[in-house]
Amino acid sequence: MAGVDVGSGKGGRGRALDRDLNMIPFIDLLFVTIAFLLITAVWSTHARLTANASVPGSQPSPCDGDCGELPDKRLHVYVEPEGFTLSWQQGATVVTETHLGSDLDALEARIVEEWRAHGSHVDPSDPRRDGCVLHADNTLAFGDLAAVIDTVYGAKRLRAEGGDAPKSVPAFDLVFASR
Repeated sequence: MAGVDVGSGKGGRGRALDRDLNMIPFIDLLFVTIAFLLITAVWSTHARLTANASVPGSQPSPCDGDCGELPDKRLHVYVEPEGFTLSWQQGATVVTETHLGSDLDALEARIVEEWRAHGSHVDPSDPRRDGCVLHADNTLAFGDLAAVIDTVYGAKRLRAEGGDAPKSVPAFDLVFASR
């Protein structure tokens, strides 16, 4: 225990003023504060969303483009104030482009049509899904963004896994484009 000596008082005749300070509450407070700061530091690093401009599956091929292989086609969905634009792109080449109004039901039907016409991974034994890149402005309301995401995931395909009966899964892997 720590102590404080303030002298013995009036020439040694009075009561001694030695007092012991209980340091345990101060140490407890220190340990709780350190624990709180450590936990907060861990939570703040786990709560981050890593965003970069790379699209999943876009690693360079081993032949660096000299093999004559073309990259997979991807559906690009542009959310614009006047409606939607669907664009199938293979690398930097635009394969098709379609402009639609702002009706989500028409968007879902058109996405299904486009996937059936241009999708690369339609066989139920193929475990991969086609890629879809969503281009949206930062001012788009969250509810509208979620509705577009649900619409893209509304396009389904059959996929068989391990000899089981084929089940319905989303046809696209959806990623966001950064502007």
